[in-house]
Amino acid sequence: MSVRSSLRRGEPVFLTIDGPNGVGKTTICRELGARLTARGVPVALVREPSESAVGSFARSQEHQLVGLPLAVLVVADRYLQVETEIKPALSAGVMVVCDRYVASTLVLQRIDGIDLALLWEMNASALEPDLSVLLSASPTTLYERLGQRGRISRFDRLDGVAELEVQYFRDAAEVLRGAGYRVLPIDTDHVPIAQVADQIERQMALAN
Repeated sequence: MSVRSSLRRGEPVFLTIDGPNGVGKTTICRELGARLTARGVPVALVREPSESAVGSFARSQEHQLVGLPLAVLVVADRYLQVETEIKPALSAGVMVVCDRYVASTLVLQRIDGIDLALLWEMNASALEPDLSVLLSASPTTLYERLGQRGRISRFDRLDGVAELEVQYFRDAAEVLRGAGYRVLPIDTDHVPIAQVADQIERQMALAN
């Protein structure tokens, strides 16, 4: 069911925000959360890995685990979060905005050496979002933002990571579209946060 249909029916919406490191995912999630709250729309902001014991362990092991062991942890946390956080929130009439979801695994764990087809197979039963937003920017912009933010994760420190993420997110978008996901790509190069949020809201049919 589309976002517009869900909203017309008064049903809660599950929105995911993905994109390369440094593209501004968390900032956009917070901006959307603030806007929706101001309109009186109940919203839950969640992130992946989650705050659960499994998610916390996955984050703590990012520098120690490589390849399939980390991928299994990340995907297990996703399925757990869907059952314990996302579905209950949606059932309670709360919109969910998730900072990272399936697309990020199709990219980061692929960078870590896992085949894209296997990664999709691992995630194929995950709850399908009403809208999957894929943010992007040029590698030059991403490197500038990473320099300002600091290279926090193991992936941030890889040579050529921005170029790789940009290409792999394009590939991930095609996989998701092929699986029936509603994908909204947004180029954030030199675009203010407010305008990015406006584009997402228009797609959600929530803009004034």
